[in-house]
Amino acid sequence: MILPRGITGFNVPKGSAEADPGSFRADCWQVVAPLSGRAEDRPQVLCPACTSFLTQVLVLPRRAVTVLLNKVHPWIGFCRPLEPGDCWLEFVDPGTVAARFTALGRYRVLSREELDQPVDSSMVAELGSGESSQLAYWSKLAGRGKLRVGEVIFNFWD
Repeated sequence: MILPRGITGFNVPKGSAEADPGSFRADCWQVVAPLSGRAEDRPQVLCPACTSFLTQVLVLPRRAVTVLLNKVHPWIGFCRPLEPGDCWLEFVDPGTVAARFTALGRYRVLSREELDQPVDSSMVAELGSGESSQLAYWSKLAGRGKLRVGEVIFNFWD
C-alpha cells in the first residue's frame, strides 16, 4: 500500500477538497438502513478539528461500529466506538457493512489487517516533507517504534 500525499492531513496538496460531512452521513444511512441500523453523529473525539478524519457510529441490531473517513482521500476504516478523550483506535472488520460501502463505488475500504500493519518506508514515499516530519515525531511518541497504517490515515495529531 502506498499512502498518498495529504493522507495525514498535513501539507495537503492545493486544490484538494475536504470530505463533505453531509454526503458521508447520507452514505452511512444508505449503508445501514437495509440492515435495520442507524447512523449516529456521536462525539467521538474531544477536538474533531484536530483529526484527519470524520466519524459516524453505525448502530446495528447486534453491535455498534464507528466508521472513519479520511478528510482528504475517500478512504474508510472501521473501529470500535470511542468514548470522548480516547486516542487509541481498535480497528475492526465489520463484514457486510464494509461490503456495502465498497458497493457505493466512492470509497477505498480498508480492512483491519491493512490498518493494523506497521508503516514501512515503501508506504510513505509519496508523502511530503511536512508529513514525513510529523510521521517521525509521532512514531517516537507511539512507544512501539512504528506507527500502524491506520494511525497515519486516521490520526489525532495536532
